[in-house]
Amino acid sequence: MSFSIIVPVYFYNEYVKGMLISLLNQTFKDFELVVVGNSISETAFKEIKASMETVINGSIDCKFIHTEEKGANNARKLGFSTSTKPYVFFIDSDDQINDTSSFDRIITLLKKTPIDIISLNLENATYVNDKYTSKNTVYNFQKPNKLLDINIDYKTIINNFGTNICARFINRELLEGVHFLDLPYSQDWNISCKIFPKATTFLFVSNPEYGWVYRENSISRKSSMSKQKHEDSFNSITDIVSFFEENNFDKDYKLFLNKRIVEFSLQYIIRGKDYDFKKAIKRSQALLKKSFSYSSDTLKDKKTMVMYMMIRVPVLLKMYLKYKKIS
Repeated sequence: MSFSIIVPVYFYNEYVKGMLISLLNQTFKDFELVVVGNSISETAFKEIKASMETVINGSIDCKFIHTEEKGANNARKLGFSTSTKPYVFFIDSDDQINDTSSFDRIITLLKKTPIDIISLNLENATYVNDKYTSKNTVYNFQKPNKLLDINIDYKTIINNFGTNICARFINRELLEGVHFLDLPYSQDWNISCKIFPKATTFLFVSNPEYGWVYRENSISRKSSMSKQKHEDSFNSITDIVSFFEENNFDKDYKLFLNKRIVEFSLQYIIRGKDYDFKKAIKRSQALLKKSFSYSSDTLKDKKTMVMYMMIRVPVLLKMYLKYKKIS
């Protein structure tokens, strides 16, 4: 039993080195690392490869792939098609695995019972004076460290299942045939939503073993500065809705899809206040009118319905944003 780790890289620096060392420090090393250098020149890729090989020094199985195609999802798609192990783990190039025995515990679990998706908890982290500094745990999982079945623990799994694609050990069969849509951001949203309805068993690890590093000049933060990229990102949620409808997942997973629609739309509108607030609201309202379903589970979900009302009645959203700014 093993897994493939897929990491897109665009450069080599101390963050990438920190990520790499956190993998090399794992007590379990029988994994496959697939490094995809994308949206960079052949010369830059060779320099990155040489730097990483120096650190690795032959201690793990590693493959290097180069493509000049842009986008993290294009890199993930290429990495996945190249990978060979039964499970896949995506990691961003500036993130880290915090616990050196993390992989060992996961492999022990998978040897006992095949699990479709194992999600590590995340911790927000940053670098202060070039030193990795943890801040706070991202998720407060319900029923953590227990095997959950979608047919029994549907609501618990939905509440636990975040939008990240990194920090998850994913049965590769769930990713087979999935279209990795090229997006300026909200890429994680798109892929994580597509694998969810294909999975039956889940496990959520309570300890924050994945360090989610915040950098002011990261690729994802830079991409949010473009009006066109903001508009293009709406394709993430419309593609998800189409995927659910085409595969008849929208009927059995109404609550999950409804939550994702309102969560995405609300974030899209909030980002849109820097560009065209009214247009962002209209696009989101049209999506709700077309695809939001008033299932009994959804109506009982207070958080989802509050977000829904803020989108349908923009004055409530403006009041919320004003309050948030003051507080």
